Amino acid sequence: MKILSVLLSLLWILASCKKENTTTENTKPNQGKGITDIVDEEQTNPSRPRPLPSKGSVNMQDLITDPEGLFCSKDSEIPFSGKVYAEYPSGHLSAEGNLKVGQYDGLWFIWYENGQKQSEENFNEGKSISVKHWNKSGEPIEKL
Repeated sequence: MKILSVLLSLLWILASCKKENTTTENTKPNQGKGITDIVDEEQTNPSRPRPLPSKGSVNMQDLITDPEGLFCSKDSEIPFSGKVYAEYPSGHLSAEGNLKVGQYDGLWFIWYENGQKQSEENFNEGKSISVKHWNKSGEPIEKL
C-alpha cells in the first residue's frame, strides 16, 4: 500500500505540473462530453500509447482527496466509487484500479513508462492484501 500510495502521489504531482492551456477562451477540451466519452475516444486512437485505460475509467486528475484521505470527484465531497487510472506526462498509462467509497479496492496495476507491468496489488477496503512486482524487463521480483 505504501508503494502504491507513493507512486500515485508522485504521479499526481507530475500530472499537476503539466503546462496549462494559456488561451483566453473559457472552454475546456472535454466540454459537452462525459469523462467516459473521452476515454472511449482514446481507446480508438491508434497513436494513443499502450496499455490503454479501461472503458468508463476516470482519470485520477479528475479526483481530489478529502481531509480523511478519501478520493472524491472535484465537484463533490462524496467519496468516489468506480474504475480509475493515472498517466505519466507522456500519456502512457501508469496505474489502473478501482476505488470503493474513496478507497483502493480490488486489483491495482502499476506500469513502468515503457509499458511493462511494474506491480499488481490487491486491496480490500483500502488495505493491501497482496502484492507482486516485476522489473523493467518483465521478470518477477522476489520479495525480500
